[in-house]
Amino acid sequence: MDEEGCSCPQRIARAKSLVENLNNSIQSLPDSAFGKNANQRKNALSNKLNAVLNQINSGDYQGAIDKLNDDIKPKMDGCVGGDSGDDWITDCSAQEELIKAISELIAELNKTIKAC
Repeated sequence: MDEEGCSCPQRIARAKSLVENLNNSIQSLPDSAFGKNANQRKNALSNKLNAVLNQINSGDYQGAIDKLNDDIKPKMDGCVGGDSGDDWITDCSAQEELIKAISELIAELNKTIKAC
C-alpha cells in the first residue's frame, strides 16, 4: 500500500486504464485535428501506446514514462510550450487535453514506481 492507500496492482490497473483512455481520446479526434495523414498517425500513436502498455505489463514503468515524454508527447505539444515543428496533432485544444492526460498518466506511473 502506498501513502494514498493503493496497492501495486491497483496502481498498475489505473495506469493501464489511463493509457486506454488516452488512446480512445486520440482515436476519437476528427481528422482535422491532425496536420496530415490522420488515419496513419492515429494508428502510429495507437501502436506507441500499445508499447507503453507492454512496458507497464513487464514492470518497466520508467521506460513507459520515457516513451511518453520522449516519443509520444512531442507529437502533440506545440501549443503548450513544445516544438510545433514535429506535431502530428495540430489542434491546440486537443493538444491541451491530451497533454493533461499524459501528465496524469506519468504521475500515476511515478506513484506506481513508488508503490511497487
